[in-house]
Amino acid sequence: YRAAQRGTLVGGDFFDVRRGPGGVRAVIGDVQGHGLAAVSTVAALLGSFREAVLDRPGLPEMVAALDRRLVVDSAEVRHAELFATAVLLEFSGDARSVRIVTCGHPPPILLRAGAATEIALVPWTPLGLGLSDTLPPHDGHIERLLPGDVLFLASDGVTEARDTDGMFYPLLDRLPLLAAHDPAALADRVLADVLAHCGTIRDDVTMLVLTPGPPEPDR
Repeated sequence: YRAAQRGTLVGGDFFDVRRGPGGVRAVIGDVQGHGLAAVSTVAALLGSFREAVLDRPGLPEMVAALDRRLVVDSAEVRHAELFATAVLLEFSGDARSVRIVTCGHPPPILLRAGAATEIALVPWTPLGLGLSDTLPPHDGHIERLLPGDVLFLASDGVTEARDTDGMFYPLLDRLPLLAAHDPAALADRVLADVLAHCGTIRDDVTMLVLTPGPPEPDR
């Protein structure tokens, strides 16, 4: 994670990975706006996510909990219209599949056998619009995983980064080369590559690199 404002440790982007009764779940997202209001909203969403990991049976229920959190917070602030984009993931116990729900956020990119492919799925609405009580539950997309697969997720600070001529950073073209070695260093390589392309960071940059593997045996 890197905030757009120099000297700032927390901005409008957020992410977390937690293990709960339903397995390993992850989230990455982007809150509307910047400054203290965005920081407060990030804290509320992360708190709701961590609670939902423990007591919500699936991703549809987690999405509804996060959506309601923003609706309630928005109602308590005059003229506030809080919303956030997010991707939520839930891995199967054997790490052979992942369930994904996107809420107005760029979908994950699957790195497999030297190629980068944006996972095609049907998005849900951004969080905070209050539609979780009126729309049917969105069960999400299930993606089968193979050994060695890597999931790359990023905020729009990466996916919408542009150079001085207005050219977008070619993320899908660059990822296979940047991921050719240690996946643990992929986020650092992408950040350096984005800086080389754009010259500066104009938005919060958040990346999440996930390399699913089978659970460790009990000792």
